[in-house]
Amino acid sequence: MAVKQGANLPQMDLKEVIFYKDFQNIFSQAILRLRKSFHLVEATEMSFTVSLIALSPYYTLHAKEELKVVREELMKKLGADENPDFDDWVVGLEVSKDNYLELYYFHGVSFLWTILEVFVRDIVVLLTKFDENTFTTEEFKKIKIPLIEYHRLSKEQQLELIVDSVVGSTNCMRLYGTDRFDCILSHVGLEGETSKRMQKKIAELQQVRNCFIHKNGVVDKKFLDNCPWLKYKLDDKLKLSLNDFLKFHRITMHYIFEISKRFHGRYPHSNHLYL
Repeated sequence: MAVKQGANLPQMDLKEVIFYKDFQNIFSQAILRLRKSFHLVEATEMSFTVSLIALSPYYTLHAKEELKVVREELMKKLGADENPDFDDWVVGLEVSKDNYLELYYFHGVSFLWTILEVFVRDIVVLLTKFDENTFTTEEFKKIKIPLIEYHRLSKEQQLELIVDSVVGSTNCMRLYGTDRFDCILSHVGLEGETSKRMQKKIAELQQVRNCFIHKNGVVDKKFLDNCPWLKYKLDDKLKLSLNDFLKFHRITMHYIFEISKRFHGRYPHSNHLYL
C-alpha cells in the first residue's frame, strides 16, 4: 500500500511510514526525558534557594511585616506543639543545599547516561525490525541463539534477544563514551564520526556516573586512567555542580541529534514526513 506525501514528494508504503514514525517517537521520547531531567534538577535547586530567601532575612530584617507573616504561616503548618529554631533551619538548609543538590546532580548524570543507553538500544531494535538489510551484516550472521528459547518469546522479545546477542558478541561494551554507542550503531548502518570534544565529554559523563554508582563518588584508579584531564587524585571525593550537570545535559542532547542526523542521512525519505 503506497502512501502519498504530496506534490514532488516520494511515495512510501505503509511499512516505511510506520518505520519513520517509530523512529520519530523514539527520538521524541529521548528529548522528553532530557527535558524532564533538566526541569527536575532546576526545580530542586530553586526550592532550596526560595527557602533560604524566605528564612534568612528574618534575622536581619526583624521589622519587616511580611517576614513575620512568613514565620506565622510556617508555624501554622508545623502545628502548635512544634517550636522551630529558625537559626538552625537556615544553617541546616545552607549545609544540606550543597550536599543534597550534589547528590541530585549525580542522579541527574546517571539518568542522562541511561537516556543514551535506551535511545541507542531502541534504535537498533527498530532497525532490526524494519530494515531487512540489517541481517546481512557479519555481526548478525555470527550470533547463535537457542531455538527453543527463541520460539517461546514474543516478536518484540525475539528482536531484543537478537540485539542483545549481537551487542554481547562484539567488543562494543568494552569501549567508553560515544565509542561504545558508535560501535553498536555501526552494526545497523548508523556509523559516523563523533567530534573529539563530544567523545571526551560523553566518556566523562559515563565515568562520573560509574564512580557515583559503584564507588559512592570516591575516585579510584579506573576513573583516573579514563579521565586524566580532570586532575583528581586517588580517593578524592568527586565533586559535581549545577554547571557540570548542565554541560553534560547539553552534550547528551547534541549527541542524540547527531544520531538522528545519521538516521535521516541513511533514510532520506524520512525527511519528507511531517511527523
